[in-house]
Amino acid sequence: MTETERQIFNLEGDIYVLNMHLKHEQSNSKYDLSKSSDEKQKSIARLKTRITGKQIEIQKLKQQL
Repeated sequence: MTETERQIFNLEGDIYVLNMHLKHEQSNSKYDLSKSSDEKQKSIARLKTRITGKQIEIQKLKQQL
């Protein structure tokens, strides 16, 4: 496995974890700590931004292969 392939693999793992966090934030569970709607929306927006950034990194790395 080359360095680039390893980086892609790690980024895909990061995206998987971020997607799990995103699903958790979007669900309404009675066990969640109380967050205001505004805080929840900001958290969701941050997660989506991080996912998009990592997807862009993957695309750039795949072009290098």
